[in-house]
Amino acid sequence: MEGNLQVPKTNADKQNKYLYILTLIAFCGLSACQSLNRDRDPNEGVNLLETKKQIVTNSLDSGQSTQALREVKTLLREYPADPDVINLHGLVQLSLRNTTKAREALETARHMRPDNLTFTLNLSSAYIQGRQYAKATTLLKEAAASEPAKTYRYRERIFHNLGLIAELSNDSIRSERWYAKALEENPTNFMTLLKMARIYETTHRNLLAIDKLETATAVCPKCPEPVESMVRILVKQQKTKAAKAAVESFEKNESLTLDDTRRIVEMKRMIAKSPGPVRS
Repeated sequence: MEGNLQVPKTNADKQNKYLYILTLIAFCGLSACQSLNRDRDPNEGVNLLETKKQIVTNSLDSGQSTQALREVKTLLREYPADPDVINLHGLVQLSLRNTTKAREALETARHMRPDNLTFTLNLSSAYIQGRQYAKATTLLKEAAASEPAKTYRYRERIFHNLGLIAELSNDSIRSERWYAKALEENPTNFMTLLKMARIYETTHRNLLAIDKLETATAVCPKCPEPVESMVRILVKQQKTKAAKAAVESFEKNESLTLDDTRRIVEMKRMIAKSPGPVRS
């Protein structure tokens, strides 16, 4: 992991590194107690940390990964032993496709909190990005069978990642099975809906594909991806009237981005090139 913690190579090294971090926390805590202001809000430090983490998350969510990296590095210098911060650093590195650094950070976070399924899922994503499919599969199947998984809020993500591994391994049958399992857990999971729609499209089950894309559009009306896929299928079916209606509906969204506008132009161009008759 860049700048702060390096993932230890052996279990003994991991133990030593973790104890070293805890020692630093203990000394900092003692130092702080010497000048404790008893009028201060006892939750002030926690709230400040949460605010700083949210700033990094906001940068990451808005696609500003380089800025997020600067912010999370500053945060790591302040909170080098916070597993949430380390996990966040891993996610930033993952978004930058710095796979090795992401994996190291996420392995560290999971080592500190092995029962945290969010950390486990994020680590599986790093393994997937690094094409370590066997390690990711083992991790995810163990997670699915674990006690924390019974009450985990986002169980569908475990099965989605298993589906992704199967898809990347060119196992279409198994990928469809895992994605279907993910949708059983959460029928409105946006990314899984897109994946299932693509499987249905490539296997010529267009009605099922459209159904999933319509659900995805309902889940995220401002997202262009399901609309693009829908238009592509409808154009292939020579249903240009329905394709135009899909684009027009998306075009009514407020606050369209420049990328959305570009996508709309491309969809309209796709429809215009369709040689078929206008049908609903």
